[in-house]
This record gives sequence, structure tokens and C-alpha cells, in this order.
Amino acid sequence: MSDGAERGVQMQTMNDKAAVTREEFLFLARESARGRFANAAANRAYYCLYQALVAEFERLGRQPSDFAQPDPRHPQKWPHHVILQNCTVVGVARREKGTVEYAWELRVKADYMPAPVLEAEIASLAQAVPPLLEALGVAPRKTGGSVPQ
Repeated sequence: MSDGAERGVQMQTMNDKAAVTREEFLFLARESARGRFANAAANRAYYCLYQALVAEFERLGRQPSDFAQPDPRHPQKWPHHVILQNCTVVGVARREKGTVEYAWELRVKADYMPAPVLEAEIASLAQAVPPLLEALGVAPRKTGGSVPQ
């Protein structure tokens, strides 16, 4: 598994980055069904949504400071709480917002909690995340080398 930078592809936008992260998530979700990498899949699930949402906020001309006091060291960085609390601004429906929140919760579980993310939890995300990404303009990539099956 490699990202675009490793393949010599210059990523142009957060949407491009989300497309690569989407592939990583789907690969790891398949591996999770085999009992491997569920924590990594949870991480990639959240971050492909985060990147897609950042791309959509930026496409609409929004900035982090529109929603919260920015970090003076990184004023253009999108804090996670801003994305989670305001994703409906970019057209995410309430039901879909639950998917974003669930992905966040599983990412936190994967990274900070002793209990591992379960295969069933990743299976749930594997059903919900791709349609939401497509609604946000992140479709499966056509070129650039896919993640192994």
C-alpha cells in the first residue's frame, strides 16, 4: 500500500488526498474482514472523511476561522471538532453526520483505547463511508495504481 507521493504522483488537492485515503481504507477494511488491521482501517475511514470534508469546506470558500478561533500557529488547519460540529454546513445530512461521528469515535478507540476496533465495526463503516465520500465528490480513482486486492 502506498500513497501518491510514493508513486511519484503530486497530490493537488485535499480531494485527491481523500481519494488515496479512501483506497487505503477499503483495502484495510477488506483485511479487517480477515481479522487484520481493524484499528488501521478505523483511522483511514475517519481521515478520508475528514479530508473530503475539508475539501468541501474549502471549495465553498470557508475557513476554520469562520467557525472557531483558529490556532495562531496553524490558522489554516481544520480542527477535528470544527469538522465534526459543522459538517452539515457542506451538505452532510443528519444521518450521514452520524457516520462521520462514528468514524471519529472508532478512530479515537483505535488510537487511544485499550480495546481494539472490531471487524463488525469496520464492516459497518465499509457500507456507510463510500456513498458519503461519493456525495462529497470523492469517487474511486481511475489511475495511479490501486491498492492491492
